[in-house]
Amino acid sequence: MSNKRARELVKLAASHSDVGAEEILDSGALGREQLREVMRLLQDALYELFNDKPNEKRMQKKLRDACLVFMNLDMAAEVEDDILAKAVKLVQENVIKAREKERLGDELAAMAVEHWKTLDEDDVDAIADEDDGLIAAVLQLTQGSLDPKDTELANALIDICSRLAVPFIAAFEDDALDQLIQGAMDVCDLAASGKSAADALQKTVTLGLESAGVIRAMRKSFAGLLVGDIILRQVGKGLGIKEKISVTDFIIFLGCQIADKQLLPEVDKGRFAQAKADLEKI
Repeated sequence: MSNKRARELVKLAASHSDVGAEEILDSGALGREQLREVMRLLQDALYELFNDKPNEKRMQKKLRDACLVFMNLDMAAEVEDDILAKAVKLVQENVIKAREKERLGDELAAMAVEHWKTLDEDDVDAIADEDDGLIAAVLQLTQGSLDPKDTELANALIDICSRLAVPFIAAFEDDALDQLIQGAMDVCDLAASGKSAADALQKTVTLGLESAGVIRAMRKSFAGLLVGDIILRQVGKGLGIKEKISVTDFIIFLGCQIADKQLLPEVDKGRFAQAKADLEKI
């Protein structure tokens, strides 16, 4: 897919991300210290790209450490639905151990290095410049405290994520991207009508993660792991799951259920119609 089309899609996603960014900051799962640590690690990693011969091993180590910060967050504490919260807690505490987290961190970091080596010099400078870059702005804005309502902070984080997403999206096949856009429009239709979008969201997210190589990394890191009888006995009935499934599929399922119940209802329904109209133009 062309880099131009990738940028158009990422720009569109960013324009509709303000509510999501505020929800994440307001949830408390990602605290001030964790956010600053991730930003510093990301800045150190990307700074290697200013060199003629970037130290890719150093980049990968920094990015792996940043991934582990996210994986060690107490996600369950911020989930409102009791059964979903219990399921998240069980996965974090009983299924995915330190070894699996480290494997996944290594896999995701290696992928990121390969994609981000292709970043435009202007994007690297805009993100990682120690004086005027977006990461420097985030560190400055969170120096004293973290204000979830700070639109300047939210916009800086959205801009960072958008620029870093372009190389991943640009690597998608055109057919996969078309399916992803159609899936996103289906989600918009369902959410705008007040219906559950969980199934459509799961289908679309799975396609996106598959195309980006994330599912391959998860399956490799969680090889042989299944959501077993103990977890199914405790939360299976409440979640409508009767048979053992892979940890990868269960994580995606939980994330989409949480988004459907907790995040999508916070978005004004008119914005879904606008997002669909914008998607149709790409």
